[in-house]
Amino acid sequence: MNGLSTGPIRPFVSERSIWLMSSLEIPQMVMEALLVALNARYPRVDLAVTTPGVEAMNRDSLAPGRPVSRPAESVRAWERALTSMDTRVILHIGALAPADRAMASAAKRRAAPVTLLDPALFAIPGRIVIGGDGAVIPDGPHDRAFVADEGTAALAREAGHYQESVSRLATGEASTVADALAQAIREDMRRDQKLERSSSPVRGLFESWLRHSFEKGLLRALAGRRLVRYDSLEALRDALGGPRRILCLGNGPSSAEVQLAEVEYDCLFRVNHMWVERGFLTEADLVFTGGKGTIARLGGGLFGLLSRQSEARLLAFMLWRSFFRPIAYLTVDRMGLFFNDPKWRNVRPTNGAAMIAVATALQPERLYISGVDLFSHPAGAYPGDSLTPNAYTPGHDADSELDLLLEALSGYRGELTILSDALKNEWEAWRARKLA
Repeated sequence: MNGLSTGPIRPFVSERSIWLMSSLEIPQMVMEALLVALNARYPRVDLAVTTPGVEAMNRDSLAPGRPVSRPAESVRAWERALTSMDTRVILHIGALAPADRAMASAAKRRAAPVTLLDPALFAIPGRIVIGGDGAVIPDGPHDRAFVADEGTAALAREAGHYQESVSRLATGEASTVADALAQAIREDMRRDQKLERSSSPVRGLFESWLRHSFEKGLLRALAGRRLVRYDSLEALRDALGGPRRILCLGNGPSSAEVQLAEVEYDCLFRVNHMWVERGFLTEADLVFTGGKGTIARLGGGLFGLLSRQSEARLLAFMLWRSFFRPIAYLTVDRMGLFFNDPKWRNVRPTNGAAMIAVATALQPERLYISGVDLFSHPAGAYPGDSLTPNAYTPGHDADSELDLLLEALSGYRGELTILSDALKNEWEAWRARKLA
């Protein structure tokens, strides 16, 4: 095998991706710079590449990117491709052509920003917009353009981009521009697109009716005890039987340490569901998640959701599942925790941080924490997993995540035992600074 493709290359299945595309010929040096910068900044994001002749490219030369052929010129085909790869951002070098209209429409439906890149940023001949009746200008709420100079910025604005959606990037070496671009799309990568897709007017009306009916209407009576929501720490504490010793397990390698079996606890908190198949400490009393997959995998039980927005997106699914097995849940933002402080407004906590915040707020006599390894454990990201990059997903930030964890721990008054070395070291260093 010489690595050459012989026909159309279908979109691959991915948990998250960035799609780099262009109708222009992209020099190999520029492509390499972009792929290296994006991979370094977002190691847990797949990189799809669609440029002229991609079917004939040597796949090794594109690494860490993966070639993908253009889908058929229909919104449905593009939407299937974007869904398959869960594309978070489209980076398009050069102007969109009339044939790209379906792509732009599908991206808007999927809440995937289309970011136009001025070819001049990479010293490539070409334009960022084409005028006339056939011009295609992305009009999604987060679509934007990055340009090399103010003259091009003015042209982009005249063509249809709003003032705030056009930004300049400093020009220079391809690697420098690529690094700046990787940083510039940070907020796009952090955005929760699932919530944005669920905020369409029709879906919003349906979810509003569903929430109202569940809280005050017939639906609440029909659900009865099959679907229960706890709205306060006191109600949650009672539902858990007044726990005195809580064990919180994240999904890091230290969550699988055999000595955890010796911990004496009366309440177990876990995150998502990847631990189920390992068969170790699986009798969770409360599971923090934001996905249907975990609720479906566990069938029922008590779940912790981060926000009312997550609740709105999952309520119909939980109602349906509750007819097969009772479900109870809480939303962290109803618990009156420090997460509601304005300084955390733009921070998206992980489910692990939410778990520890709720556990500390319950103030048990003893609190054990393991599996919260801050993606710095030498064994990797997860137990027995040497392939997943040891890094946070792009929706979360290592520094703000640590700040959340430390603030949660600082409010706990009981006996704390941290069995994750990374978190333990950070906690002890934080305490030492406070005492200095």
